Amino acid sequence: MSIIHIVALVECDKCGYRFQVAMEESRKVPKDWTLFDCAEDAVRGGIDVVDGIGSTSVQDNQMLCTDCTKKIDQQAVGEDK
Repeated sequence: MSIIHIVALVECDKCGYRFQVAMEESRKVPKDWTLFDCAEDAVRGGIDVVDGIGSTSVQDNQMLCTDCTKKIDQQAVGEDK
């Protein structure tokens, strides 16, 4: 039997919204990584597999949904001006 698809259910550390990200099954990970590390890596630059709009992220050690990622990115752009 082969694994076809792995999805992690994550709760946004900012707003509490639950979202899902797809984990890369074929990715080689360091031997000391846990399943949690793999899920966090999927959140970093991932896409919510249900909503499919925007990117999830990990910022300041917080796993963020697409909405919170967008808000923080917009604040950062506003501060650069």
